[in-house]
Amino acid sequence: MKQFITFFLFLLTLTTVSAQGIAFEPETTAWADILKKAKAENKIVFVDAYTTWCGPCKVMAKNIFPMKEVGDVFNAKFVNAKIDMEKGEGPEIAQKYGIRAYPTYIFVNGDGELVHRGLGSMPPEKFITVGQAASDPERQFFSLKKKYEGGERNSDFLKRFAGACEDAQEEQLGASVAEAYLATQKDWLNKENMDFILKFSKSIQSNTFAYLVKNQAAFEKAIGKGGIETQVYQTAFSNVANMSYNRAKREFDFAKAKEIGSKYLPNELVEKVLSGMTLTQHQMRNEVPQFLAQVVAHMDKYPSEDPQLLNQYAWAFYEQATDRAQLEKALSWSLKSISINDQYALNDTAAALYYKLANKQKAKEFAEKAIKQAKETGEDSTETQNLLKKIEAM
Repeated sequence: MKQFITFFLFLLTLTTVSAQGIAFEPETTAWADILKKAKAENKIVFVDAYTTWCGPCKVMAKNIFPMKEVGDVFNAKFVNAKIDMEKGEGPEIAQKYGIRAYPTYIFVNGDGELVHRGLGSMPPEKFITVGQAASDPERQFFSLKKKYEGGERNSDFLKRFAGACEDAQEEQLGASVAEAYLATQKDWLNKENMDFILKFSKSIQSNTFAYLVKNQAAFEKAIGKGGIETQVYQTAFSNVANMSYNRAKREFDFAKAKEIGSKYLPNELVEKVLSGMTLTQHQMRNEVPQFLAQVVAHMDKYPSEDPQLLNQYAWAFYEQATDRAQLEKALSWSLKSISINDQYALNDTAAALYYKLANKQKAKEFAEKAIKQAKETGEDSTETQNLLKKIEAM
């Protein structure tokens, strides 16, 4: 089954928030009146700062804001407002509160003081967490920031502030606070601190990432190889790729990538990142034969324990490969992914590959297994049912 990481999602329609979700003030309401209402009700104002062209803003408006569990939290705690940052009072509000990316979520008290901030499209549980933090003085980003700037360095405080930085997507400050917290800890390899390090190892330039790489075996033993291997590689890849991408030429500068990687990463990880960048560039250029060949070379040299990555490549080969040897290679990745995490989407991929390899018996076996799993988990198996009809007609 097709499973790709989506970096940018643009939707063409914007649905109206239903009554069971967040109840927003009419967009014609003056900002001064919104603040006045919040002060009278002893609430904080939540502002969805959006623009009409912002894709992730539309995702949140369509999929997250209408959810009952989201509305239950935000309607109880906040006066909710949606404000277009390019119309009416929007530009003035954007300038006052330093809004430069969309969607930004600002939380303002009745006096107009910023107390918390969130940024970007996110799942409902994460969005609810941001709202809960915004209503708690012990977790509000700007309240904690004032204490931090005033010299507060208590261990529990630093941990809370690091979490608030993550909510506000203040990555640079968050990394600094995370390192300050870890400096208060004697044992970095207990489960709690390992989870904390994983959360704040997003930059290859950070001490937390360097520690994670140095102690990767210990993290894998405690948490599992596949997840740690994937996080280390994806962090290294995204950092190096972003810093070496030539936007004018729409290609990677591999010499620059190697220079950057060599400064922060062990040699083997540098080579793995460069290999991944090579296959990505072939994919970006739609150079299918080169892409398929590079994926095989990459996976042979750097076998993965990540079932989703194995499945992603296996499905790409189902869609694009015609060479039997390449399809059999993809099937081996698919079966490995199932051995690690036996679930519907992965069995669907195996069924599709067996079908393309003209193995009717195995294709039917895995398709029926996938459909059964989908029924048990409530997933939509329409694609697999259609595939099964093709298999039975072979």
